[in-house]
Amino acid sequence: MPQRVIRILDIATQAPVDRAYIFRRGSDGRWIAIAQADERGEAVVTMPPGTALRFERVGYRPHEEAAPAEQTGRVYMEESAAELPPVVVERKRPKFSGWLVVGGLVLLTVLLSDDEEN
Repeated sequence: MPQRVIRILDIATQAPVDRAYIFRRGSDGRWIAIAQADERGEAVVTMPPGTALRFERVGYRPHEEAAPAEQTGRVYMEESAAELPPVVVERKRPKFSGWLVVGGLVLLTVLLSDDEEN
């Protein structure tokens, strides 16, 4: 079977999509990972032309396409703009209750309280 170099690019920016996974459909119909693109968005796969392939990368929509007939092919992926809900991070300060001196050691004691705003 011939080896093919597939270059995976962002459809909007034409930048390489690094570390994208390439899958082929198995005999049971499930997708099987066969390669991962390098930092240049390139991967080498060995398969006949026309084989169904699936490309996946976090932050991009999954893309399905047949293996190219040429020895070198390009695949374009589209970013997925998932809208996440806002997250609010709050930090509560512990309430200071005093100093404790034990044998020349100064220990700070704190009283933690969830119900007080500081």
